[in-house]
Amino acid sequence: MFTAPVSRSVRVADIQRSAHFYEEILDFARTGDGSLFSGPVQISLVPAQSATRQVVFFDTDDVVALSERVVSRGGSPGEIERVNWIKMDMFELRDPDGHVLWFGHSFRRLTRDMHE
Repeated sequence: MFTAPVSRSVRVADIQRSAHFYEEILDFARTGDGSLFSGPVQISLVPAQSATRQVVFFDTDDVVALSERVVSRGGSPGEIERVNWIKMDMFELRDPDGHVLWFGHSFRRLTRDMHE
């Protein structure tokens, strides 16, 4: 699902509520120390009474399949958009604290005949 490493601390009001979101909607697993991981991605939830909203980017191998999976698990992803200046198809999802989660996959494909 996720193809590039991410290691972020995310400030949240309610650790249990946020952990539930990441586990149920995005299929993360919890480690013994309370961190969450999925493939090369690790999220540490940090308690905070109020926090500036953060933006976290996740590179995925199939943005359409991930969006469909999020919907099937009760999430509300935004529409998939083609972002030409970075050559990615992307969608946005907000976590319970309003942090912006971007999920993207490159649509720029190099083919063998491009190099011949």
